[in-house]
Amino acid sequence: MTPYHPYSHIMLEWDFEPVRTPLARLASRCRVIRYDRRGTGLSDRDTELTAETEQSDLRAVVDAAAEQPVRLMGRGLGALAAIRFAASNAADAAALVLYDPLTSTDVLRMDPQLLARTAVIEALVERDVDALVDIVMPMSGGSEWWTAYFREATDQAHFRQMLSFTDNVADMLADVRCPTLVIKEADSGWSRTGDKVARSIRDCEFAAVTTIMPDAEMADVSVEVFAFFGLGTPPTSDDSIAQSRALRTILFTDLVGHTEMMSRLGDERGRAVLREHEAITRGVLKQHAGTEVKTMGDGFMASFASVTRAVECAVGLQRAFDVRNCGESAERGVGASHDSPLRASVSGQTPVEPLHIRVGLNAGEPIEEDGPDGRRDLFGATVILASRIAAKAEGGEILVADTVRGLCSGKGFLFADRGEFVAKGFEDPVRIYEVNWRA
Repeated sequence: MTPYHPYSHIMLEWDFEPVRTPLARLASRCRVIRYDRRGTGLSDRDTELTAETEQSDLRAVVDAAAEQPVRLMGRGLGALAAIRFAASNAADAAALVLYDPLTSTDVLRMDPQLLARTAVIEALVERDVDALVDIVMPMSGGSEWWTAYFREATDQAHFRQMLSFTDNVADMLADVRCPTLVIKEADSGWSRTGDKVARSIRDCEFAAVTTIMPDAEMADVSVEVFAFFGLGTPPTSDDSIAQSRALRTILFTDLVGHTEMMSRLGDERGRAVLREHEAITRGVLKQHAGTEVKTMGDGFMASFASVTRAVECAVGLQRAFDVRNCGESAERGVGASHDSPLRASVSGQTPVEPLHIRVGLNAGEPIEEDGPDGRRDLFGATVILASRIAAKAEGGEILVADTVRGLCSGKGFLFADRGEFVAKGFEDPVRIYEVNWRA
């Protein structure tokens, strides 16, 4: 699947139910590969964006898939790269699905409504992200999720590039030889080229659907795609897609010296300090869009759609407990309440009980299914290794797998190589890195 929006963030999009559900349905029957547009999401910033670089990126993804020929899916702006690839690489394209496709970026500049929006975007791109979200994503109503998504997915430099990005593949439609399905949203104001595309491609089917906007269920689109790909009917039960996998970052925390602390303080005061630990942890998880999977009394397991947010959360946790241990939390409002042991310690009634946590992170594709208590749980090697990495850390440390370090390349984190170790239950050694959160 080529990127649809001018920007993308494939891991954050997985947190959006209307996007995740149809993708999970499709992934239950075939392999689905998505990637971020150059300069956005998990990709490196400060890169040149042209029709040629778009094509080289798609070529790299297809080559890495190691399964040719491939079935291509492109929507809106993403249709440009998909059409160009299918027309230029006939041997590598088995089928092509185009959602409400554009064949030229000129269409955007000829539509009066879009032109007016573009002028507003150009004025806002330098200064007001929240207002820009309202313009770029009008269906979102400026929701917190869309604002956070926009901030994580793109930056001003990339958006300026997109405003001047040009491409035109209209003359290449006749060169597309693979079976093609064009899906057009009824009365779409975004693209009116679907009919022309369907007429211009030799072996093409056409389907008109009610809506394919990202806030819709897209069930009708799924039916059309499943039939075209010969995958039968889409699964409708949540159970049928419960074990679908997506890239997640798993974070484990562990409170150092928990058992000794409980023995020394006693149940009542020890539990009060643990509640404080839980409040701080949950507060920081919420700030970084982390999902609490479970708590083990003296530690937490959480998952993140974004590896950057996961590492930022780990840094935030260590800084929050560091501030708390220095007795400054009450002033800064980090996890403190009026009757907590923390506030009493700051006022001089009792000494602060130091709380030190170790944190470990790993990224991969865990299995997701219902746990014994009915809540969604994550299982598999990705989760186990994250737990093993956390156990290697000392108090106040953050250790991450090499996978996490690689995905965070260029994000501004400082890593120190801690060497390799063989985790219990794993045959191959794992290289880990420490995050310098104090820098």
